[in-house]
Amino acid sequence: MALKEDRFERVSELFYQAAAVPETWPDALDALADASGATGAVLLPVRPGESNAVSSRGISELIARHMSEGWHPANPRMHRGLELTDGGWPGLITDRDMFGEAGLAASDYSTFLQRHGFGWVAGMVLARAGHDLVVPLSIERRLDQGPFTPAEVLMLNRLMAQLRPAAALAVRIGFDRARNFADGAAAMGEDAVLLGDLGKVLYATPGFERHLGGALSLEAGRLVTTDGDADRNLDALIDAAIFPDPITKRVGRGFVLPRPRALPLFVRIVPMVRAAYDAFNLARAVVIVTDPERDGTQTFHILIETFGLSAAEARLARRIGRGETLRDIANAERMSVETMRTRLKAVFGKTGTHRQAELALLVASMSR
Repeated sequence: MALKEDRFERVSELFYQAAAVPETWPDALDALADASGATGAVLLPVRPGESNAVSSRGISELIARHMSEGWHPANPRMHRGLELTDGGWPGLITDRDMFGEAGLAASDYSTFLQRHGFGWVAGMVLARAGHDLVVPLSIERRLDQGPFTPAEVLMLNRLMAQLRPAAALAVRIGFDRARNFADGAAAMGEDAVLLGDLGKVLYATPGFERHLGGALSLEAGRLVTTDGDADRNLDALIDAAIFPDPITKRVGRGFVLPRPRALPLFVRIVPMVRAAYDAFNLARAVVIVTDPERDGTQTFHILIETFGLSAAEARLARRIGRGETLRDIANAERMSVETMRTRLKAVFGKTGTHRQAELALLVASMSR
């Protein structure tokens, strides 16, 4: 028998470690593959609009091709396995359970696997959070390693009983980490909501509801605004945070949200997923709302984050807001008045203002 039952306890330990430190998932999956007499193991999160995978190192090349060639949404194993799981199948499901003795012999997917020397699998849903997140686990053997026998599946199911609580803990830890981030923003005088897949609100800090029914509202669980241009901007920034380009481009963006009979809100959207290893993270982004009419706002921070000002430009804008003259500011900064004028023009362009008095009014509104 290819299994190494004496290593099951170590696999369980590594899964609990990965639940707290997502970057160690490849180590945990390496250990699982080794103990299972397989070449590799992979987590394939199923969530609306996104394909993702976290694999052991032994099959990293296979999984990279699996993703680049578009097999994740078209994987017949995934579809059949989820059907059996939803139908009440207990524990691991093998390729023979899914497709009988004929298996995937006549399918394009089988051809893809065999081209890379693979063909045998045992998998199951390791974690689930309602309709928002399903995380199947797949243990992959090469063709020359042979299929998983019923006796092996029985033994591995005992291991799965230990791994499923670790996976559930990973979901909980990931969500708590995101909620703590939102609560931290609230403690600094801001309001925040966590967004899941498709931009639906998962959690709101206690003060956030006061914005609903005014500049913001909920439609099918997603944040919308009453201002057409702002709504398109909000929509685009949320989608960019949830379904980003390469991770190096995951930068929080902000904009000004007009509201009737009150100063505008300052809204920032920040992606929450740090890396592909966050397979169990329910929260995809956080929306932070700063109200200039609420005590405790951070003017300097808002100017930089919302309007894209540099630190020097934000200092200039804040001094203008205090009523200082351009010459006084130039003397304090030990720079020429002409340099300050050039910098002021840049501030005007970024904040949408045209005169010092208009800029001063905007900055003053943030400090109330």
